[in-house]
Amino acid sequence: MPVALVLAALCVYFNNWAAFEPRSYFVTHRYAFDRVAGLVRDGRAGRSDSYNGVLLPLYLRDLSTTGHMVVLGDQDGLPVVFLPQWEGVRDGAGGYVFLDTTPRTDLMVDLLGEPTVVANGYDLGGGWWYL
Repeated sequence: MPVALVLAALCVYFNNWAAFEPRSYFVTHRYAFDRVAGLVRDGRAGRSDSYNGVLLPLYLRDLSTTGHMVVLGDQDGLPVVFLPQWEGVRDGAGGYVFLDTTPRTDLMVDLLGEPTVVANGYDLGGGWWYL
């Protein structure tokens, strides 16, 4: 019985439920989101010509459904980084956005075809937003 409980807990932890409950996923994986923020602050987010952005390090790939982080734009020279949690069939997406400053009220990003104002999302703290 204890082995079954441990396996069930591991299955829940290692599955991405962010599309259904983004705040609890963020809280339980905060350490990993902090590492992504560190990559961005160190200038390792990188811009890519690819639609999918830059591949995350292996140990952080489960934070994004594609395993990538996408630089959507910038504010005052700081990149706005997106970790997609879902993508629409034709366009649109949702997920976590990191900006290492308070977003302007008019800062708009293109979530793969869906223009969205960052400040209208859920403020998760530490520069992280869920849109």
